[in-house]
Formats: sequence, structure tokens, C-alpha cells
Amino acid sequence: MSWNWILYLIGGGLVLVNWLAEVNNQTLWAVGLVLMGVGCIMDVHDYINKKKGKNVKAPISHKPANVHNTVSRPKEVSQTAKAGDPLIERAFMLLEDSDWNKADELFEQVLNSDPKNAKAYIGKLCVELHINRESDLFDYDLPVVDYNNYKRALQFADEKYKKMLERYALTSADKDAAMKKEEELKESLYKSVLSNIEERKNSNDTKERSALVSELQQLGDYKDAPQMLQSLSAAPIRKGSLNLCPTCEKVNASNRASCFYCGVIFINE
Repeated sequence: MSWNWILYLIGGGLVLVNWLAEVNNQTLWAVGLVLMGVGCIMDVHDYINKKKGKNVKAPISHKPANVHNTVSRPKEVSQTAKAGDPLIERAFMLLEDSDWNKADELFEQVLNSDPKNAKAYIGKLCVELHINRESDLFDYDLPVVDYNNYKRALQFADEKYKKMLERYALTSADKDAAMKKEEELKESLYKSVLSNIEERKNSNDTKERSALVSELQQLGDYKDAPQMLQSLSAAPIRKGSLNLCPTCEKVNASNRASCFYCGVIFINE
């Protein structure tokens, strides 16, 4: 709202209040009329300026028409900008809902109009693998490098997006290597435990028994490690607020999960 209308409203309000209340205050009458008059003058002034503005011609530019530094070349559309396509966004939303067929149709529509859209190929890869989000490719157990959609995405991706795609493959490869190494370490530890488990189980050396329990716990559910660990477990004998180990007959605090002395694991019956 312009100032002239504000003055109209205030001045008119004062005049109206003076008239309705039958106060007949000369000061209110005067102030109200002055404000309305000022508003009227401002209104006329604005009108005159607008009329003048219509007759003002635009200034003539004296710059040559082909000045190169005033024209910016269009930048190549990055993969990030392509990812903002409404169809792409909608398709990835359908992925989150596990609507694989509809999502695949939308990705195909994108590729029909833009065959080099790397983001769409990654979307089709997610459909193929039944993955709900692109970020889940980091945690995918199998390598993605052999899939055609991944190869196409890598082929058409810009440098920034290509680095991200390469991380998907590297993550898978690293996982495979880590899993293989972990398997080898567990097998080595398992063979070490098997080689002298009976001797260590019956040993009077509490540190040796504790070390055996710790090694079996590291093996987790590898082969028959849980059964071997179970053989080293026993229910503690309750002695008031304390636990008596049934194996070495030593007293332990009630909150211990294993015997402090022989390493046997306490289980609840």
C-alpha cells in the first residue's frame, strides 16, 4: 500500500470518528482534512510522473553489437544438473517405494530423450538389483562393474559423478578383499584352536583357558566354534550376592559374564 493511501485512510478515519461521535473537535477536523489533502497531492504527483515516464525514450547504447565479453557461452550441463530432471526425481521416489516396473519406465523415458544421462542408467541399475536408493550401492555385496547399466553410466558421467561411480566399484572390490582376508584369518585361528583345544581346556593355567575362550569368541559362528564355546560354558552356583564358578570353584562378582580365574562363560539356566 502506498503512502498516499495510508494518509487517505488516517485522515478519513479522523474525520469519520469526529462526525460519528459528534465531538465536533475542530483540531480533529483540521488534521483529518490536512492528511487527506496531502494524500491527494501525492496521488496527483505520482500520476504526473507516470505520464512523463511513458514519453521517456530508452537511452541509446553506443557499444558495438558484437562485443564478445558481454556474451557468455552456455556451459555444458553437468550430471548434477541432469539429476534434477523431474522424471529422474520421480523415478527415484518410485525406487524407494519398490515400484520397480514404473521406475524403470520413467528411466527409459529419460533415456529416450537423453541417451547419455548417466543418472538414468544408475537408476536402471538400482531397478535391476532391486535397490531402493543409489547410496545403497556402496553396501551392495556383489561387484557392480559387470552390469551393462553401470558401464553405460560410467561412460557418460561427468568427472565429478564418475568419481562417485568408481567408489561403488572400489567399495565392492574392497569388501571382497576384506571378506577373503577375514576368512583366511578365521581359518588360521580355527586351526590353531583345534590343534590344542583339549590340552588348553584341561589346563590349570587360568590365563590359558581365558585366552581359549577369547579366541572362540573371536571366531563367532565360524564352523563349530559356537559348540566348542558352549562346552566351556557353565551355570554359576549362586552364593548370596556372589557367583561360584563350577569349574574352578572360585568366587566371582555376580555381574561377571565369565569366570575371572578360569575364563569359563557363565550361562543362565
